[in-house]
Amino acid sequence: MVPVITDDTEIRLNSDKPFKLYKEALSLSIKTKSVLIGPFTFLKLSEYRGKKKPKDFVNPIVKAYKKIINEFNNLELEWLQFDEPFLVTDLDEEDIKLFISLYEELFAHKGTTKILLQTYFGDIRDVYKEIIDLGFDGIGLDFVEGKKTLDLIKKYGFPRDTLLFAGVINGKNIWRNNYEETLNLLCELSENINKENIVISTSCSLLHVPYTLENE
Repeated sequence: MVPVITDDTEIRLNSDKPFKLYKEALSLSIKTKSVLIGPFTFLKLSEYRGKKKPKDFVNPIVKAYKKIINEFNNLELEWLQFDEPFLVTDLDEEDIKLFISLYEELFAHKGTTKILLQTYFGDIRDVYKEIIDLGFDGIGLDFVEGKKTLDLIKKYGFPRDTLLFAGVINGKNIWRNNYEETLNLLCELSENINKENIVISTSCSLLHVPYTLENE
């Protein structure tokens, strides 16, 4: 499903579903991490039917996401994850400026909720340097399809006060994980990042993975 945006489209928060789901889980003593599509990917994957372009909707979408962050702050949510898969595509200078403008404004009103930037299906070579300087509490990177991810960390480093959600487990692989390869990768990572700041994660969601290997 692709959002269709016209010149008179009003972008605003019009649902409380994410907050209801969080409170429902919390009532069952389950502390969840809320996950939403990020504003950059939302704007870049939308279809525009008019003269306006993504940059023309920065202010309204930032306003909507501010309300989301504020509401989660009131609920004392620990982690809010923004999925930004568009970052692994080829980005030009205008794309990078758009991304930075969105998150610089959001971080000015972040509050106590920690923001996790999650990427997948490739590496973020075009914008890695800018991302590590923005001040995310966590950054999720794909080490399976992200062929340059490890090289980027070795070349440019990684923020000391940021958690790396390392996508070292193939989220689309139906077979058992190769633990030797994963451990070797983690050992190499720990030479460049404090191992206490590394969270073992998947390269993407587990949508394609079987529930059990019993019949494999």
